[in-house]
Amino acid sequence: MVMRLRRFVKGLTKSFDNPPHVAYAVSDPLVAGLPRKSAPVLFAKEHLMAQKCMISGKRPERSNLVSHSNHRTVSRQEPNLQWKRFFLADENRWVRLRVSTKVMKTISRYGLKDTIKRYGASEAILH
Repeated sequence: MVMRLRRFVKGLTKSFDNPPHVAYAVSDPLVAGLPRKSAPVLFAKEHLMAQKCMISGKRPERSNLVSHSNHRTVSRQEPNLQWKRFFLADENRWVRLRVSTKVMKTISRYGLKDTIKRYGASEAILH
């Protein structure tokens, strides 16, 4: 698709004898002849956030899908992360954290601050 647009834009500049900056009215940085870093890139919110538990540090892992012929396809195993609000009774406020379901279970058993100490996470995530 990029090659087609480049040919189309080059055709416009040749046929109308316009300066190149007038013909390159395309948002793709490669078509416009700009370096890739100069173009603004917009992502959805889930792509901006790191897939990482704020308490345990769980991250996605790589695994192989092995077929009958022993052909291996690399896949990604995502942790089950959820946004969850926890109430801090001593500070009388709510804290919103992105945690794995395993950590949620641990928090319900031991409490939020004890779980943070157990996993060795910083208490700065509560502020």
